[in-house]
Amino acid sequence: MKILIDVGGSGVKIKRYSQGRLQPETQRFKPTTFDEFCDAISQVAKEGESSTDSAVEGIAIALAGEYDYVDERAVSCWHYPFLTGCLRDNLVRRFNCRNVHVVNDGDAHALALKADYTQKGMALRGAINLSLGTAVGFGILDWKGDLIHTCRGHNWEVGNWQCDTHEERKDQYWALGSQGLKSLEDKHGSPDAYIYYGQRLCHFFARDLVP
Repeated sequence: MKILIDVGGSGVKIKRYSQGRLQPETQRFKPTTFDEFCDAISQVAKEGESSTDSAVEGIAIALAGEYDYVDERAVSCWHYPFLTGCLRDNLVRRFNCRNVHVVNDGDAHALALKADYTQKGMALRGAINLSLGTAVGFGILDWKGDLIHTCRGHNWEVGNWQCDTHEERKDQYWALGSQGLKSLEDKHGSPDAYIYYGQRLCHFFARDLVP
């Protein structure tokens, strides 16, 4: 089986891919140590054990933070600092599994976009993907669909980005602009709210991120 992990601000979310199928439910954890993180992986894997599929054959992690692809080292992890350093090597040893991949979440989303285009038989002529959460990450694909990184081999990471908002919730998707999406829905109705929100999103890109 393969284990898929998203490490973000709302917690560590884990899914299992076994016997050609992705489990429907997502299990959420909030580990406080590396050992607890590994225990969460083991728990999800154990629940999927069967007579034909019991070993962890691969682990893929999308990490909210800065990742060094040259040395394969997590430089920063915004919400789980104990997952920095040689995360990949530590997981290889812990689970006796060489097939371990760690990428930034913005890069993961860009690669997912590439996979979606490929599945639909469409050509992808480069892309810029933004991951908007409690941190902001970029995933950039060149014209061949390969990830582009900085000169030192790191991903493009803006990091913790405080929005100027009157909302109590400050996470990016909710609070972008002076009103969150829920406030816009209450004021304008759902269809128009998404138009207003899209305009705020474009303004956010142009005013704050592009410079």
